[in-house]
Amino acid sequence: MTDALPPGAPESVVAADEAREVPAVTANLGRMVLALLLFVSLMVIVEAGLQAQRYVRDRIKGDRAAAETPAGYRAAYPGRETDAVDLYRGEAAVGWGPTRYVPFIEWTRAPYSSRLVNIGPDGLRRTCFNSDDARAKRVWVFGGSTVWGSGAPDCETIPSQLSELLNKSGPHVVTNYGEGGFVSTQALIRFLTLVRNGERPHAAVFYGGFNDVWTAVYVQPGGHEDEPRMRRALEAGPWTRAVTGFRAAVDRDYLTLYYIRRLFGAATTRPQDTWVPPSQVDLSVEVPKAVDMYFENAKLAGAIAAAYGFHVHSFWQPNLTNKHPLTALEASWLKELPRDVGTAFGTAARIIADRGAQHAIVDLQAMFNDDARPIFIDYAHLSGAGNRPVAARIANEILAAGDRP
Repeated sequence: MTDALPPGAPESVVAADEAREVPAVTANLGRMVLALLLFVSLMVIVEAGLQAQRYVRDRIKGDRAAAETPAGYRAAYPGRETDAVDLYRGEAAVGWGPTRYVPFIEWTRAPYSSRLVNIGPDGLRRTCFNSDDARAKRVWVFGGSTVWGSGAPDCETIPSQLSELLNKSGPHVVTNYGEGGFVSTQALIRFLTLVRNGERPHAAVFYGGFNDVWTAVYVQPGGHEDEPRMRRALEAGPWTRAVTGFRAAVDRDYLTLYYIRRLFGAATTRPQDTWVPPSQVDLSVEVPKAVDMYFENAKLAGAIAAAYGFHVHSFWQPNLTNKHPLTALEASWLKELPRDVGTAFGTAARIIADRGAQHAIVDLQAMFNDDARPIFIDYAHLSGAGNRPVAARIANEILAAGDRP
């Protein structure tokens, strides 16, 4: 930059000075553009390296999965190490992978294919042993992740084993309408939607209870999983939603920006206030309220089924707090369960035992008394071996109600 010219300097001098400044500005802009291109190139190279590293990591994840497979899967599938590893890997992929929005029921899984875990384009888990007879009777099964089949291969879920048993008495087609995290109200709405759309089964099964009590403790009676986070997202202003969406996309798709944000402590993490601390919940009020809602949902489903000429069967599922005796591993899980949660399930168990039959709820909580097998993979989900007696009990109820072909 030249010194300022004195007032009254000849025009030729001014023009010469301006002519000298133009190349200088151009040179500075050129250096800025070059620096920007070098920065972008560096970001692309780093991003390519990180993406390659992620690709290689994902390719060899199968080798690491054996070490990562939780002890519950290994214990529940003795002598089936490969199945335990593949099952856990498949469930991890669909559990942590993309979901799809579905009107009224909130979410379902995206299509997925593997050896033991398969989800179709309709978001439903594969059901084995179904008849291809055009005259086959249709059975719908609704519930949460225990119906969906967490902890079991496709052919060992409750719906699959129910199909196997029912088809011994005649042709049946069983559809698994279970979904992870679903409470009984979501199951009821899914059922209502199918009936509204003109579909009719010969029998509908509702199996659950665990998620209704869980959400009563951590969210609210009648609420659903992730409700606080969804509420915040919907009630936020457009600018907040746009920024949140951009941050989520950055953290999911662009590893370089994700690690830069993480370096400065800004990477997206799960909100800590998603769950309400159990100590702030009056369990003596909220748990009975949740169980009463389960009763009412069963009553509504029964009334609709009666109006349309088919049967509904409602079951209250067992969980680890009902099992005796416990294996050492199962006992360790119960020790990790918050005391308030254990109290909540104890309260629910007493209500179901006292009043469940009045509401046509079949109580399965005592099903695993005197069963020393390691049939739970955690405090809620059963292995294929655990699902078998559950499916047998459901099949007996269906056939005894007159659904025998």
